[in-house]
Amino acid sequence: SSLIEVNNKQIDSENAVKTYASGGDISVHEVMIASEKASLAMQMSLQLRNKILQAYNEINQIRV
Repeated sequence: SSLIEVNNKQIDSENAVKTYASGGDISVHEVMIASEKASLAMQMSLQLRNKILQAYNEINQIRV
């Protein structure tokens, strides 16, 4: 599901930071890309949640 993908991107980002911090074989660019992917995935999920809540609230207003 999408939430699993968001979580996986967060984990990838954390692993990239840990690898870089420990002197592993990863460039700062790869770390930044992994971090940005995780951030964008989270933002997209939050926007989707907001749209779903907005639609739910609109439906409830129609029913009243």
